[in-house]
Amino acid sequence: MSSSKHVFAALLIGAVVSAGTAPALFAATLADIEVVPQRGQSADLARRDRYECHNWAIEQTGVVPVRPSAGETGESGEIDAKRERNRQTLNGALIGAGVGGFLRAIQGKPPAEGMFAGAVAGAVAGTVTANKRQAKQEEQGDPVFDEYFRALSACLEGRGYAVSLAETPSGN
Repeated sequence: MSSSKHVFAALLIGAVVSAGTAPALFAATLADIEVVPQRGQSADLARRDRYECHNWAIEQTGVVPVRPSAGETGESGEIDAKRERNRQTLNGALIGAGVGGFLRAIQGKPPAEGMFAGAVAGAVAGTVTANKRQAKQEEQGDPVFDEYFRALSACLEGRGYAVSLAETPSGN
């Protein structure tokens, strides 16, 4: 295979990986939960109630939601989604390269050409699969966070607060 074909294959794989990293929707976090006092509770009482209800929700559900570390925002969910897409794209490329090389070898031809073609096809398939999986997860939401959020909301609403998830912007 000529060096120009190697360069073309590398560029094509790079383009596929880049295309698979479109921004994801921001994930719901503890910071997205809005708690509004409905009975004139003080800020101190609201903080204490939220803390107590948070601990109660953890006890009830067994779910410990992870608060983003300092400096992180909703972008951490976007970064995780990009990593997962890149991982699946790379896995697809590796599997495709192996299959393509094997098929060319059993045909009695040089496996390198089949490896490059298989890598490109596998990368495309991996990216498509990752994007479909992410879209399905975004539709369904996070069942673990949802369970925690329901328990937290029940506790806080029982103490006289309105609870909702803040609107989160989607990536563009």
